[in-house]
Amino acid sequence: METVEERGEKWARVARTSGFRELMRKKKAFLIPATIFFMVFYFTLPVLTAFTTVLNYRLGDLISPTSRGRPRMGARRAACRTCPTR
Repeated sequence: METVEERGEKWARVARTSGFRELMRKKKAFLIPATIFFMVFYFTLPVLTAFTTVLNYRLGDLISPTSRGRPRMGARRAACRTCPTR
């Protein structure tokens, strides 16, 4: 059974390889922008919900093949007091 020091030495050798450094560079290049996007989206969504009417439409109605590009909002619009009217 190998000791903790031996395992640490193995990992240190792996960390010094150019392949590992390239992998860590690619990982950072993906994770940092993805994290920034997620945080902006996460904190913007409640603001959009509370103060705008951008999210009053159902996305499923807009992309559904049965709606033919026209949102079906008849019954839902009647029940929604904040929905924009056309």
